[in-house]
Amino acid sequence: MAKRKAIPGAIVAVILAVAAALIGTAGPAEAAVPEFWITGEHTGHQYLDQVLFTDQEPHQDLANATAYANNNCPGSSFCLVQRDAYGWGGFAVWIVSGCDTYRVSGALDTFRVNNTRGSRVNAYNANRRLIGHVRAHQKRAVTWDPIWYIATCR
Repeated sequence: MAKRKAIPGAIVAVILAVAAALIGTAGPAEAAVPEFWITGEHTGHQYLDQVLFTDQEPHQDLANATAYANNNCPGSSFCLVQRDAYGWGGFAVWIVSGCDTYRVSGALDTFRVNNTRGSRVNAYNANRRLIGHVRAHQKRAVTWDPIWYIATCR
């Protein structure tokens, strides 16, 4: 059995200090694990455009987010309402404009969507089985609990 040499504590402290400086420290909002997130499998997008509504009471934030998704969703996009990603108590409109299959993390409950694209958006369960879709240029409510993936440009 070969003998291992111990690394002096001072060297370990320097390595940890350099690593901390390179990585940086997160502020309070950055330290939170997102409750809801979308990740593109092919494009690698981990952040999509979103509009936050966190200034009013929760029911008013939901009404404002729903109105924004219904009336202000940019052309050729898929807008969906969910709770804001950092749990600030409000809601967000997520604007998906790329073509990809997106992993939907933490989506719950029933919220409005607006598909302003010229193609449908498919919804898949954890086994990637097609379980529904939103037609082109359709606005409707979607129950997100069983949805794990959405695919745009279908």
